[in-house]
Amino acid sequence: MNSLRARLILMVIVTVGITLAVSIFVFSLAIDARKDSLDDRSLKEQVGDIERHIAWRNNQLYIELPAKLLRDYRAGAGQFIYVVSDETGRILGNYGSSNLLRNTQIPTDEHHESLALFSTIRQLAGEDLKFFAAEKWVNIAEDQWVNIQVAQGPLHEDILVDEILKEMLESYGSVVIGLIAALVIGIIFVLNQLTKSLRLVEAGALAIRPGSGQMGIEVDNLPRELVPVVAKFNNALQKLDMAYIQQRNFSDIAAHELRSPLAIVRGQAERLPSGHEKETLLDDISHMEQILARLLELAHSESAVLGENKKLELGQTLGALLADVGAAYVRRGLTLDFQGLDEPVWVHADVAMLEVILRNLLDNAVSAGGNTVSVFISYDCRGGVRVCDNGPGVAEIYWEKIFERFMRLNPSHTNGSAGLGLAIVRRLAEAQGARVTAHRAPQGGLEIGLEFLPAS
Repeated sequence: MNSLRARLILMVIVTVGITLAVSIFVFSLAIDARKDSLDDRSLKEQVGDIERHIAWRNNQLYIELPAKLLRDYRAGAGQFIYVVSDETGRILGNYGSSNLLRNTQIPTDEHHESLALFSTIRQLAGEDLKFFAAEKWVNIAEDQWVNIQVAQGPLHEDILVDEILKEMLESYGSVVIGLIAALVIGIIFVLNQLTKSLRLVEAGALAIRPGSGQMGIEVDNLPRELVPVVAKFNNALQKLDMAYIQQRNFSDIAAHELRSPLAIVRGQAERLPSGHEKETLLDDISHMEQILARLLELAHSESAVLGENKKLELGQTLGALLADVGAAYVRRGLTLDFQGLDEPVWVHADVAMLEVILRNLLDNAVSAGGNTVSVFISYDCRGGVRVCDNGPGVAEIYWEKIFERFMRLNPSHTNGSAGLGLAIVRRLAEAQGARVTAHRAPQGGLEIGLEFLPAS
């Protein structure tokens, strides 16, 4: 993962995930603690209710539970139990169990009327379940003690958890939602702030073009941590730009300076008597003139920049250029076929650059297959242009290499080619934001594809 933004997002997701996991863990502990507290309180309240509603009259124990408490016990579906017994363990009153929940022991003086908590395993609907229970010895008359035991089953825990969640959501739900929203907004804000400076650097770097006058990145709005790095980068760019200008000037000067001697040589060669040597010499001079022309085109293509808001309609432009540029190739025997579309296709491109691209592609087809080769040109609604020929084609391993400078697959048969045409095509395509590729054509020759950016 090479994107810094993606890394930051991943780090935030991991951090938030860990935070949420810890929060859920702490929340579950809080629920357990709260549940235990409510369990204890529920058992204590049950013991207290029974204690308040028992009496000793005429040497007999009376249990007169209110209707509401009895209704709650009946609605509990076996989840609630109480057993009241005397000091001998004889059961005096009960609900849900005919036996003591655990063996009773006469309390010592210091444990009189103290509540004891315990758990027990009970069978409910053929299944062993854990019940939480409590017991208390209560003095109801002089030297007369009774034992109260109560228990509640696991269904009651689910009810408690629901009550706890409801209680927490009612009390803190809006706060939690607000915190989550604030966390999301904060994450988005932090990510934007962290990557804003990097996006400025990226935008400045993408705007750099040799010869465009923009060979540096503005440092005014950058944080001070990035200023030294960007300043060093700008310094290196300036040196590269100077070297580039010197190289381009040398190419221009060399090509222009050589044109005059070549013109003189051509004039002298044309005065020679007709013969094989004269034809060979004129062919060599033509080859050198073509190389000089390609060197000039290559030098100019290196500094080519697509103007702002530059766009054209692909079908109309290609048709006009082929009618002009392609006419000379047709007269030389080249078969040229162009297929257009009914609907307009607007792309970001420059007419002058597209003309040079087409000329070099046609020269490349002629150079590879001779003047009798056929070329088929088409485009699609997405801005993709296809130039296919029926020449000998190119092996797949060379599909990327053919766009390199001075690349000739068969140096012993140059056919007037300087190996610069496709290099010029790629450079001019990149200057317009287009992508250029090579494939095998349906006719068996070479297919050059240009993918232009659509214009709004």
